[in-house]
Parts: sequence; structure tokens; C-alpha cells
Amino acid sequence: MVVRKVVPIVGDITLDRLGISDQDLAMIQHDTTVVIHAAGAVSFTSPLGVSIDMNLHGTLRAPEVAKGMRSLASFVHISTGYVNSFMIGQRIKEKIYPHPFEGDPLRIFESLCKMTLQEMDEYERDVVLKVYPNTYVFAKSLTEHLIRSQCQSKGIPLAIVRPTVVWGTLSEPVMGWSNGDLAANAIILSTALREFQAWCGRETAVVDLIPVDVLVKTILLSATRATAVQPDRDPFIAVAGTSTTPNPATAQKLFGVVTQCWQNAVPAPRKRVSNDIRNRIFRFLTSNTWYFENTNACQMDREAPPELSSEGVLEKGIDWLKYIHFVNLGFHEYVLKEKVDRTMVIPYQKLLPIQKTFASEVSKSSVLQEEDVALARL
Repeated sequence: MVVRKVVPIVGDITLDRLGISDQDLAMIQHDTTVVIHAAGAVSFTSPLGVSIDMNLHGTLRAPEVAKGMRSLASFVHISTGYVNSFMIGQRIKEKIYPHPFEGDPLRIFESLCKMTLQEMDEYERDVVLKVYPNTYVFAKSLTEHLIRSQCQSKGIPLAIVRPTVVWGTLSEPVMGWSNGDLAANAIILSTALREFQAWCGRETAVVDLIPVDVLVKTILLSATRATAVQPDRDPFIAVAGTSTTPNPATAQKLFGVVTQCWQNAVPAPRKRVSNDIRNRIFRFLTSNTWYFENTNACQMDREAPPELSSEGVLEKGIDWLKYIHFVNLGFHEYVLKEKVDRTMVIPYQKLLPIQKTFASEVSKSSVLQEEDVALARL
């Protein structure tokens, strides 16, 4: 069934018409009823120019193709829950907030397009990173404003899905399935390979994790909701996240389970090359807390058919200890392609309290910042 329905074509989001051939373009404009735009550069360390080209230009090219689809019912743009990351500690609703930079978002975009590489680098350093944690989130934030205007002008019903930190599956095809080492999977890989001795953050910070299979269901449901959106109105927005559930994940739970799992799975650590190797790339996620309201996502979930239901995950949360444990095992098996003992029992409850001794050890002779806490010693 899948083979009959899925037709891969060649494309490139950095090119006009998404690099699609005339023949393929004619096919998709004749047959397509729903567009789900999920392509982009997920790296948190991309230069501003790369992130703008992939995540902003690339997204704006998609409606140009979609407008020629004669039976188009909805367009779904995959954004990120952290587009409003400047609202630290607040409850963030499923809506588009005013952009934090002065001026119209379109003018900001036009200004960026005229910059030289040096001007772009200076803008990244002096403007973007003063407000946003990285260029990826900035590009996604600006994109939401521009894709809204573009779809309104073209009469395209739009839905925006904001996933938080996407991780391994909860149940489909199996618990813990994962693929690749990008984004949040980098946490597991660097821990497994002993690349870092500590992860920086705050123990109580809420880390908003979302299983990828729950995200996929939210995307599919949003595509149906977007069909009811009047093209000249604001888009339907759904947050796929768990920070407002009664039982959100915290940095302590995340890193406590991840580090202890790999210490047991691979008990012989590599020789340390330094007493102060700490990962700061994810620090904005593990040092701060945001509460992303997911009212629309929960409403869809309650009304969803059984095959698209998250079974209450979006409202009630997850057994994080079990989930993170199986994501680790899944990464071990499906990404690293190694044999996994799924009967392995780890006494996480005894190991979860995070020792702060590492922070005190390195703070005397290192650049450990006040806002940092060494969450997990490897």
C-alpha cells in the first residue's frame, strides 16, 4: 500500500520551483491535495546565511509550487516551538506574536537578502544572537510571519505545527525507534562516545520532549484542520509538546537517565582528555523553561480516530524514565547498529539525583558560568 501511494521525486529547496522537473511538477500539481513542508536545516550552529537560505527562502518557495495545485486543500508548515524563545518563563499560546525586532518582518527579510557575507556575520553576532539562541530559531521565527502573509495573498489555507524537542518514537513502529544523529540525538551520541564530561543547565528546567510518532500524528491532524481555515485569516497553529502536562520532563530526568544508561551499557569509559569538556550547544534548552500551550493539539487529539490518537500524551505526559531508557536502547540498536540487551535493568531511581561535585571541581580553574550547573558527570 505504501509503495503505491509514495512517489519520490528529485527536488532542492534552495532552487526556484524547489528544483522540481516539469514532468514531476505537472504530476504533483494535478494530484496533490495537501502539502506538508518539513524540509530545512536543523543544525543549531549553521551560519545565518545558510539558515536563511534553507529555512526561510526554502519555505517561501514551497507556496509558489503549491499555488498551482488545482485541488489543494491545505498547506502545513513545520516550524519549531522555540520561535518565541525570547519569552523565557512564560506561557506561550498557539498564535503568532509580534516579531521582537523593530520593523516589518518583510523589510527585515529584504534587508537580509541585500547583505554581504560580512554584514550577515555581523548581523548574526550583534543582533540575532542577542535575542535568539541560534540562527535556526531566528529563521523559523521570521518564516512564520512571512509564510502567513504569503499564503494569505495566494489564498492557501495554512496550518503551522510547532514541535518542541523531537525524539525517538513512543510506540510506532516500536518504542525507542530513532534514526540519525542530528538535533536531540546528538545528546545521546556525544554521551555514548564520551565526548563530553558534563552537560550544562539547571536541574529543574523543563525540557519539552515530544516523541516523533506523536508529532507525525499531530501534523496529519493539522492538515485536516487547515482545510477549514479561511485563506485570508490567521493560520491554524498546533504545538506538539509536553511542557504544560502535569508531568513534564526535566533536565535532571533527561541527563540522569541518559548518562546512567550509557555508563551501564558501555561500562569502560574512554580516557579523559580534560576535566572540563562540557556541552553548551543545548544550554538554552536545559537552562531555561518555557510553557508551550498546546490547546489546539489536545483538542485534535481528543477527537482523533484511534490510529491518530496520542492516547493522552499531549495532555497527561509520559513515563519519562521508561521512555528515555528505551530511546537510549533504540539509538544503540538502530543508529549505532549494535547488539542491545533489552533485559538490562538499571537502578535509575538511585542514580537520578545529580551530583554537583563536578561543577565545584572545575569552577576553581575554568570558565564555568554562574548560570551553569554540571548536570551529569560522565
